Amino acid sequence: MPTPQLSEMGRRSRACSRNARLAWDNKVVPLNVALLREVETAILETPLQFTMWAWRRGDVFPGAHDKVSGRACIASWSVVLCDRIKLSTLTTTRIALRARRILGLRPRQAQPLFYLEAWPEKFRHEYILKPRDYSDCVQNSRVAAARIEAFIEGRLKEESGKHSL
Repeated sequence: MPTPQLSEMGRRSRACSRNARLAWDNKVVPLNVALLREVETAILETPLQFTMWAWRRGDVFPGAHDKVSGRACIASWSVVLCDRIKLSTLTTTRIALRARRILGLRPRQAQPLFYLEAWPEKFRHEYILKPRDYSDCVQNSRVAAARIEAFIEGRLKEESGKHSL
């Protein structure tokens, strides 16, 4: 994935920080659709760096490019992109908590996005648990991107339904 320009990273970081501050104050935080779409793009552009099997894995997929320094899930990619840190420096401590806050999710809302076993059956069955080669990684990244889009669509419908009451 091309490295974002510093000015882009600064803007993204401020937007993420605002969401995190609001979440700390237990205020209703809107879904951070922009960040989720950035995660989706990162996953599609670097399929060898994506896995839903762990928060972060330090291993490198066989045949990966030298610049690949590990693999991460949806929650971890959210933290990496928002906090402007390298994937290789990410620790598993509190990834879910940080990702929920910056994405504007409550714990129950995050489960169907962050945990493969909580994905709808349609997506779960398309995900390859033990990818054998690059094409399997591409398949998994496409499944994850479709899951993210379905999640966004569902949450936006849910939020608009609440506002119309």
